[in-house]
Amino acid sequence: MSRKIQIASKFRDSDLQLCLFDGCIFADFALDKQSTKNQVLSLSRISFDGFGCCNTTGKGCAMTEGETKAFQELIKDGNDALGNEETQARALAILSKFFSKYQNVIWSDALERYNLLLSR
Repeated sequence: MSRKIQIASKFRDSDLQLCLFDGCIFADFALDKQSTKNQVLSLSRISFDGFGCCNTTGKGCAMTEGETKAFQELIKDGNDALGNEETQARALAILSKFFSKYQNVIWSDALERYNLLLSR
């Protein structure tokens, strides 16, 4: 299994869909403007092969403004930007930090299985 992150073709209603690890994980994000004048990415659902779909809508799983800005900067040129190892590593670091922060909402056993939690 490749640890590659890609922007997925939209097949559900969301602002950003990510495909991780050869399609083993799909993560859907919405741009949330409710708490601030700047947009932040909020996880609405994430599905894991072997675990199912975890709905996180309304559970407060949002990136900070800084994380959102950094992640959007990495993906602004689409999958072409995600084509190099350095960008992949930076994107995975942002996502792992985010997933670790919300492991009480997102299934921690699925995050562990796919090595998406930061080491303690």
